[in-house]
Amino acid sequence: MKKIALKYGTISGLIAGALILTTTLIEKQYGIGSTPSIFGIIGLILAFIPVFLGVKEFRETEGGGTLTFLKGLNVGIIIVAISGVFYAIFALTTFYSLTPDFPDKVCAYQIKQKILSGKDLKDTVLIKQGMADYKNMTKNPFLFGALSFTDTLPLGVILSLACAGILRKKPPTLELDKLS
Repeated sequence: MKKIALKYGTISGLIAGALILTTTLIEKQYGIGSTPSIFGIIGLILAFIPVFLGVKEFRETEGGGTLTFLKGLNVGIIIVAISGVFYAIFALTTFYSLTPDFPDKVCAYQIKQKILSGKDLKDTVLIKQGMADYKNMTKNPFLFGALSFTDTLPLGVILSLACAGILRKKPPTLELDKLS
């Protein structure tokens, strides 16, 4: 199981890392908000295809063609955790080397969007305070890494549950009537 989880977790993590790097480079070139949200969602789904493939390979190779729900969930969660480590490493590296001014740019972007919407501007103080808090969190790489690690967990757990449910396969049962 370890070999399969490491293999597919690494593949998933590299896909997620490539997503971070691509998104960062696009937004660095064209500005915050230039990549559509759907790009991130599709990218994360693509990054989690290896979870399905890893659980399926585990079922076929180590499970002898059978897989319980819990075992499938276990394999999926381990793959997601390994992927999350890669994602956090990419996030830290990208943030500190390419976009250390990210919190300031996001704050300016959010305030600009608020002004363009024509809605009440009282929330701009909250936006600035939230971004100041975020900026303080990013000063601690361990905290920022832990937060980055948890970015992919909710979707990863949901997809692991789905994979375990879809790929579970009970061993064939022996029917006594056919033996007689």
